[in-house]
Amino acid sequence: MLGMESYMEQLTSGATHEDFESQIGRELGVLRISLGIVTNFEDVWRFLAFAKLISQRETRTGLWDQWVASRHA
Repeated sequence: MLGMESYMEQLTSGATHEDFESQIGRELGVLRISLGIVTNFEDVWRFLAFAKLISQRETRTGLWDQWVASRHA
């Protein structure tokens, strides 16, 4: 998980998902990617561009802050 290695090292045996969220101070989620027969090259290219974008800490933090702000608006 991107940028969370130090938090993961601090977890104790038997820690739950909720324990981890509490430790890092925010919700965690999962993104599932599915490719099928109608998936084309452009779909894959867009996903790779998105993955590259969110792999950058500054961008990821900015997107997260925007999402949190939109939930409280």
